[in-house]
Amino acid sequence: MRQVVEFLDKPLTPYDERLYSAVIHLSGLLGLVFPMAAYFAFRNRNDVLRRHSAEATNLQITVGIFWLAYGMVWTIPVFNLVFAIPLILIVLPAVALTIGLPVFGAIKALAGERFDYKVGLRIFS
Repeated sequence: MRQVVEFLDKPLTPYDERLYSAVIHLSGLLGLVFPMAAYFAFRNRNDVLRRHSAEATNLQITVGIFWLAYGMVWTIPVFNLVFAIPLILIVLPAVALTIGLPVFGAIKALAGERFDYKVGLRIFS
């Protein structure tokens, strides 16, 4: 436990900030837990990491809500029969955005640029 506290108290170099920000964005590919944990770990410590982890967390909340709603629609038999083709056409861009946005955010973060997802809920800031 002491090592974790020492790690969190150590000041970060600009390179570390960019690297951690990129990792936070990419951790969104694994789900909501990792970006949210990074947000709570770094929110009072570093403004750059707080901003990037908040963006990644907001995106993952939005994506999670979308996939939950999408799954619920697929469980209704009427929607399966009537809207099968539109639902399949919706899933292709959704998968591309679910994977592509965190990767693009990581590339921007590694370059040291501020990156805001234009889609999504603004829950964390």
